[in-house]
Amino acid sequence: MKSFLSFIKKYDSIIIHRHVNPDGDALASQFSLKELIKLNFPDKKVYAVGDECPKYLSSIFPKLDVINNSIYKNSLVIVVDTANKDRISDDNWKFGQFILKIDHHVFVEKYANLEIIEENASSCAEVIAKIIFEEKKLKINKEIAKFLMVGIITDTGRFLYKNTKKDSFYYSYKLLEEGVNLESIYKEIYKKDDKMIKFSGYIMLKYKNKGEISYIVLKKGIEKKFKINFNEATSMVNLIFGGKNTKYALYAIWNSNEKLYKISLRSKSKPINKVANKFNGGGHKNAAGAKAKNKREIKKMIGELEKNSES
Repeated sequence: MKSFLSFIKKYDSIIIHRHVNPDGDALASQFSLKELIKLNFPDKKVYAVGDECPKYLSSIFPKLDVINNSIYKNSLVIVVDTANKDRISDDNWKFGQFILKIDHHVFVEKYANLEIIEENASSCAEVIAKIIFEEKKLKINKEIAKFLMVGIITDTGRFLYKNTKKDSFYYSYKLLEEGVNLESIYKEIYKKDDKMIKFSGYIMLKYKNKGEISYIVLKKGIEKKFKINFNEATSMVNLIFGGKNTKYALYAIWNSNEKLYKISLRSKSKPINKVANKFNGGGHKNAAGAKAKNKREIKKMIGELEKNSES
C-alpha cells in the first residue's frame, strides 16, 4: 500500500477512470477515491471521468468531470474496477504519464504500470476501504464512507452473493462507524419509478427457462418502448436469477451504439467467467459479462452454460 500513497504524493494532477456502463461499485470506487485524495491532499487537482452515470445512481454520486485532453500529459491516471483495457471508459486514460490500476476482478491482462488487485475482495470499494484503514495516516469522512458502502452493498447484492466474505462485513462495520446512514443508502439504490416497475413486470413475464438456465433476449429498442435509458435497462439480470431451480441466468439486451448484444451472466454454483471469456467478456466466477453479435451467438452461449451445468 506504500506504493499507492507514494504515487499519489508524486503527482499534482490525478485522473480517475472506471469501466463503461458503470455499476454502483465502479462509481463508488471512482468517487470515493477522488474525495479521499482531495481530503488528504487538498492542493492536488483530481478528476473523475467517463460515460454517463445510470439514472438510478445519479442521486448518490456527483456529476462527472469534463477535462481538456492536454491535462493527461503530466497526470497520474488511476483505473478502478476494470480488468481489461477494452472496457475502460474514455480512451484518453492511455495518455497519462503513469497508470495505476485498482481492481478486484480475476486477472485478464496487464495494462497499467502498477496494479493493485485483490481477487478475493467482494468489490473494488472493499479494496479501497482496506487501503484506507490499513494506512493509518489517511483521513476519511462520512461522504467517502457512504460511497464505499454503496460499492460493497451493490457488488455483494446486499451481502447475498458468494463473494461476501469476512472482510466485507469487517470493512462495512468500519465504514458504518463513520456515521453512514444505511437505511438512506438502501432507499436511494433500490427505489424505482413507475417505468422501471412496468419494465420489471415485462421481464418477469417474458423470460424463459431451459433446464437450470433462466434467460431473456430483449427486443431491440425495448428501452425506448418503456421510456428508460440503456443503463437502466441493463440492470435487471437479478430479476430472472431468483428462481428455485435456476442455477444460471443470461440477460441479453441490444446496444444500438455498439451494434451488439450486451450480456449479463450469473451463476449460483459453478464459475461462469470462462464462458464469458469465450464471448469477448469476463468478470467474476459467479457474475460476468459478455458480448454477442447476434441471437445465434447467444444460443451458443446458452449451450456453453448447459455444458458447464453438466460438467
